[in-house]
Amino acid sequence: MAANSLTIGPVHTITQNVSFALPPRRLKVRSSGALETSLDESTWVAVTLVDGQADVAAPFIRTTAATALISIAP
Repeated sequence: MAANSLTIGPVHTITQNVSFALPPRRLKVRSSGALETSLDESTWVAVTLVDGQADVAAPFIRTTAATALISIAP
């Protein structure tokens, strides 16, 4: 289970292959690197970023880049 939680608003630095919990709702995520989401933290699906952002509804997120800066909006 994800030991780290992200909040809406501030910019977060996330590290490669570490799972982060998102707030429980559909969100707009902006990222400087490649992302994956998961419903169960065992099966991960790549997120298609358009202009560095995507709508995300899964409860968990991680980056496959070395690090990424992300911000979350409702």
